[in-house]
Amino acid sequence: MIQTQSSGPIIVCDICGKRITDAKMALAVMPNSKKYQNGNGRVLHVHKESCQAEVDEQEGTDELTRHIRHLITNVNLTLKELEEEDRIDRDFDI
Repeated sequence: MIQTQSSGPIIVCDICGKRITDAKMALAVMPNSKKYQNGNGRVLHVHKESCQAEVDEQEGTDELTRHIRHLITNVNLTLKELEEEDRIDRDFDI
C-alpha cells in the first residue's frame, strides 16, 4: 500500500503494516486472477521472508525494484525526467 506522509509517499507492507524502507528486501504481489490480468487488480507490497509467507502460493510475485521500474516505464517517465524532478526537489529542499 502506498501512503503519504508529510515528507512524501511511502510504501507500507500489506501484511505487517510497517514501512518498507529497502526496496531490495520487498516484493510486489499480483493476484493470480482474471481481474488482475485485466489491469484492475490490487497489487500488494510485502517484506521478503518475514511477511511473504503470508501470501498465497498461487499469487504472482515480482521484486519490488523491478515492479517500480515497470511502473515508471508504464507511466511514460524517463530517467532524464526523474533526474530533473530530483534536481528540482533538491533546489527547493524537499
